[in-house]
Amino acid sequence: MVTWQSRQVTVAPAFVPQRGALLDHLDVSDNIALAQAGGGVPRNVAPWLKAVDLDEAIAAPGRAVGTLSGGQAQRVAVARVLAAGRKLVVMDEPSVGLDPVGVRLLARLLVEQAREHDVAIIVITHDLAFAGGASDEILFLDPTKQQLVPAVPSWSSPAEFDAPDVRRRRLADLEGAVEHLLLQDRPAQAGGAGRKRWQLDPLAPLRTAGEALLRFLEPRLALESAVVFRRTLVQSLVRPLPFYLTVGGLLGLTVPYVMAHISSALKPSAVLGMIGGTYILSLAPPISAIVFAATSGSAINAWLGGLRLHGQVTALEGLGVTPKRYLWSPT
Repeated sequence: MVTWQSRQVTVAPAFVPQRGALLDHLDVSDNIALAQAGGGVPRNVAPWLKAVDLDEAIAAPGRAVGTLSGGQAQRVAVARVLAAGRKLVVMDEPSVGLDPVGVRLLARLLVEQAREHDVAIIVITHDLAFAGGASDEILFLDPTKQQLVPAVPSWSSPAEFDAPDVRRRRLADLEGAVEHLLLQDRPAQAGGAGRKRWQLDPLAPLRTAGEALLRFLEPRLALESAVVFRRTLVQSLVRPLPFYLTVGGLLGLTVPYVMAHISSALKPSAVLGMIGGTYILSLAPPISAIVFAATSGSAINAWLGGLRLHGQVTALEGLGVTPKRYLWSPT
């Protein structure tokens, strides 16, 4: 619920984590097109790239998001939330990794897009230069009052930052105001007080598996989920296969070799009978399956865990794409 001009409106915010949180299993074009999935609109990404001042060539088929610079990744993330049609965008440290010129360009871009698309943008940042160039209002999280307070009560339009002399003066005012707020006496905070404890739900795995099976039948994201399914096959089968073949080959060659040469006076069949060859033969298939499943599961857990850790899952939710439907079901 957001209060704006004395009116309360319910909006679904989009979230842009640090460094954009682009999905690495999709190329640049598909990252933007995913925001339009199921919306009944043409998946044309060119207008959104133009809106963030990026050349259309950056969305060439197969262009991996890992090849983008920090500034390009941030702009693609902004294009993605604009394509989702959200009217409230929350951005966490969007200027991380940008040089001073890139910071000013991104700030100007956000102001232009907010005006043109009638979008409200809330930015959480430690970069005062970026805050000054992108904000109609700057609030400081006061640790003493535990609330947001105006950093500079008389702050005016960010358009003033276009003039270098005005930018330097206004930035100095902002730095002085924030420094004054930081140096205020603060009461001692009790460490760890009121911290919520995590509780283990033993039925959570079964509940998640059941929801995934039910959502797998929903057609809304069928094509997009097929991409995740293909990535899952690669992670769970193709990538562990060289490790499995290497380990299996070494064991398969080493054990018979040792048995055959353990004693020249005994036949290999006699050695197998002495050490219990039947047990080895019966245990080999399940042990091999356990080793392969463990390797496959580790690869999948690492991939999905990385998506959660680096904010891609949160970004999906901000685009209106349900992770259970898009990620968990095909996986």
